[in-house]
Amino acid sequence: MDRDRMSKVQLKQKIIHLQAELAKFQQRVKDYEENYHYKMIEELTKEKDELLAKNQLLRESFQATYEKKQQLIKDLDEVKSKLEAGKQEKLEIIKKLQEKVKLVEALENERNNLLENSK
Repeated sequence: MDRDRMSKVQLKQKIIHLQAELAKFQQRVKDYEENYHYKMIEELTKEKDELLAKNQLLRESFQATYEKKQQLIKDLDEVKSKLEAGKQEKLEIIKKLQEKVKLVEALENERNNLLENSK
């Protein structure tokens, strides 16, 4: 029986020892969590997540801006094309008007000649 009692006492001592070790390691974990470096890691992780979110927003904004720019370039090319067509049309109209002015001048000269000859 003494042997059984001894082992029970020894077991109780072992339990007390292990509980003390557990408390010591729990305190170490708590100290580590409260440690500056641990907080720094948490802050940096949070900052990284915020920067990744901001980066995603900027990518989306950039994509939208790029697409808008492409559309504006396309619109500008269309306007330039229409402007060039308008210039050509204007030149043709000016040319026709100049021909008509020459024709009117020729007719006026002919009329004046006829009037002078009829006198």
